This record gives sequence, C-alpha cells and structure tokens, in this order.
Amino acid sequence: MNSEFPANLQRYVTDVRAAGGIPVLVTPLARREFKDGKQQNTLEPWAAAARRVAQEMTVPIADLNADSVTLIQKMGPVEATTLAMTAPLISELAAARTGTTLPPRPASEARVPDIAARPDGPRGRIVRKFDYTHLGDAGAEEFAQVIANELAVAIPELRDQLLP
Repeated sequence: MNSEFPANLQRYVTDVRAAGGIPVLVTPLARREFKDGKQQNTLEPWAAAARRVAQEMTVPIADLNADSVTLIQKMGPVEATTLAMTAPLISELAAARTGTTLPPRPASEARVPDIAARPDGPRGRIVRKFDYTHLGDAGAEEFAQVIANELAVAIPELRDQLLP
C-alpha cells in the first residue's frame, strides 16, 4: 500500500463534509484466499489505513474487512468458492480442498465468453469469471447483510432503514 490511499480517503472525507454530507468509510472486503486452511487477509494494510483515517478524522466506519475475514475463515476455502461469480475450475476446487487457494490467474487466462475477444469488447455486458476477489449473486447477498449490520452499528440513526 502506498501513501496515496490514506491521503485520498482524507480528501474524500474533507470534500464530503464541505459539500454538507456525512462521510462514512468502509474497509475493503477480504479476498477469499487461503494458505494451509487459514484465510490470508491480503487487504489488511488498506483496512488498517481506513481505520486510522476514520479515527483521526472522527468518521463512522463499517469494518467489512474484519467481518468478512471472520466469515470467510468460518466457511473455509471450499465453501468460500461459492461466493464467486462462477464456479471454480476443477484445479481451483481441488486446491481449495487442500486448504490452499491457487495464485491468481493472469488476465490472459481468464475464462470469459467469446464476445470478449471482439476488438471493441463486450460493451455493457457483465463478464462473469471465477476469482477470489469479486462476488457473484450469493456473495453479494451474503455481504450485503454484513455491511447493513455494520452500517447500523456505525450510524445508529440509519438502523431502521437498513435492518428489517
């Protein structure tokens, strides 16, 4: 992580306040990467930076990173693959069964529909692929509830608008 990230967060907070808004920071969703059965929180430096900025600038924060690490670890590497946009390859699922996810594939190896090969790209279409970062429908539903709970705690006056 570089020094630009916290500086940008500080600028966003300042800009939102200057516009009359109430800023809220959200730490990044954890990637679903494992090594020897343990979730690898590769985005913790960014989460820590967001927490520091929130504390220094007295900004509410939703700690999605901490919650997602806990949830992903509880699920384990195999079940965590179900949160992705598409099912994993046989090799990715086999690796998950050993407790260690595979390194990310280069973009050139990503599984995408033939339309992506067009010179002008897929134009407005969502191209679903398996990775350990992005969420599919099940993952979006799971973490939407997590973030709603976090926001209800961080900003109690929003609680009745976020939770049933």
